[in-house]
Amino acid sequence: MLCPRIHRLITAALASVAVLLASVQSHDASAASASTITLIPATSTIATGDSVRVDVRADLSGEPLNRWSLRIRFDPGTVAAARCEFDDPERLPSSCDVGFSDDAVGIVGVVDPPASGNKLLAAIRFAATGPSGSTTNLNVEVVEFAGASGAGLSPAVNDGTINVQGTGSHGVVRGTVFEDSNENGVSDSGEPGLWLRTVNLQGIEPTSSRPSGKYVIADIPSGHYAISTVLDVIIASICATDSPSSFDPFSDGICFGYQQLFEPTTPLSVEIDVAVGTIGTVDFGGRRLDLQYVGGQAILNDAYAPAGAVVEARHNGQLCGSATVSPDGFGLFYVETKGARELPGCARAGESVTFTVSGTAATQTLIWKGRGENSALNLTAMPNHSWYWLQKPAEGNSAFVGSTVEAVIGDVVCGSTTVKQAPPGFSPGPGPVGFYRLIVPRDSLTNGCGSEGANVKFVLTGQPTGFSTPWESGVHQVDFPFTAKTSSPTTEPLTPVALPSTGGPTASRGPLLWPLLAPGVLIVFGFFLSGRIYRKR
Repeated sequence: MLCPRIHRLITAALASVAVLLASVQSHDASAASASTITLIPATSTIATGDSVRVDVRADLSGEPLNRWSLRIRFDPGTVAAARCEFDDPERLPSSCDVGFSDDAVGIVGVVDPPASGNKLLAAIRFAATGPSGSTTNLNVEVVEFAGASGAGLSPAVNDGTINVQGTGSHGVVRGTVFEDSNENGVSDSGEPGLWLRTVNLQGIEPTSSRPSGKYVIADIPSGHYAISTVLDVIIASICATDSPSSFDPFSDGICFGYQQLFEPTTPLSVEIDVAVGTIGTVDFGGRRLDLQYVGGQAILNDAYAPAGAVVEARHNGQLCGSATVSPDGFGLFYVETKGARELPGCARAGESVTFTVSGTAATQTLIWKGRGENSALNLTAMPNHSWYWLQKPAEGNSAFVGSTVEAVIGDVVCGSTTVKQAPPGFSPGPGPVGFYRLIVPRDSLTNGCGSEGANVKFVLTGQPTGFSTPWESGVHQVDFPFTAKTSSPTTEPLTPVALPSTGGPTASRGPLLWPLLAPGVLIVFGFFLSGRIYRKR
């Protein structure tokens, strides 16, 4: 049983906690009632073909607002979200996405320092696309509404209404940009829309298709117009050096691109008459070309493929694509490969594509997908060489930097290299320890060395490591304990130097071209929803 003094202390503490919780709950209730989201005007009446601006305002008389995420839902048979307007200097910094979906607008924002008072969160222009007499509610959904403390503010919400009455003084043009899977020139149910295609109407501000492929252009004066779009999306291939903080030879570069090419199945530029109070429809469609884009690094014999080396893609002997290695020094390539639809004799879905580097067959094959797919594939065209690399954490292994590693077959030393330490990477702490390139040639090149079934033993500072592996051409990661250390050589950080196009076992890594990374990162960000990055890690 507790002594009376302790019992009183616990009772007092529990009472204090209860008071604190009641205070927090009271504060939350106060915050919830103090914040209100209102659509202005609450009720709008517009004519078919015209548009109205609806402001999304927040009355923030409680805790200041830090971040928010809202959806404004509506009936797409009555109105369409034509665009967000950003010209009001009162508006808080936010992203207003009319392409969120066909029946909703997304609004996301962050403000620092947090905002108080009556604030404009967004301004949305709705076009009346339904018949006279139709009505839609504008329903506000609060996904997140957080104050300076991070706590949710649970605002009250005042929804809105739009009524369509009569014939307006403007017209609207809308439609779909779509992938025409059956090539009939019609946007059929189930055919995917093409997102972020710019639609231009002569003399009117351009708009972009939303994820469904749909677009809306509002407030068009009566007249004769040309309307057009472009289906193809092309980001040129970009190759650049990557982080030096790895001994993996396939982490030396980044090579990527993004391309979607189409053969139109509808006209991509048409003329249209727009009359007041009318809703015109123009769809744009095309067949996606049967292409696949392959990017990676290529090793030829005992080194990276040199600049200008030709990488070829073939199916059953038919040449289906080729490209040259970039001059970055790491064997980087990016090749457009055709399918059977584009070039008879090339691969169909599920069939294999083989590669050569300067005429030497690579070990790797690609299973064909086509349809503008992007694939990462590193190639090793090295039938007479084996390339070994090793990487360990710095902790417990840094003392071995500068030690000699030898690859021995029988009593023949077939290759050697030096243990080094890589520079620090993106993670805190020292870089890893290991070796990057230990080459063991076939016995036809160096008598007594590599052949199928031969056993490669590794020696560290003159002492056997106890680790061995069968010789096999290609690139291989190995691992063995650093326990044979007998002296402390001078620590030598890894300093990348140019790697010869044909080098001996002591050639090391190539120069870093960091400035090339920045534009690649920006492009990938812009297309990340649709493109791919091919990092060799």
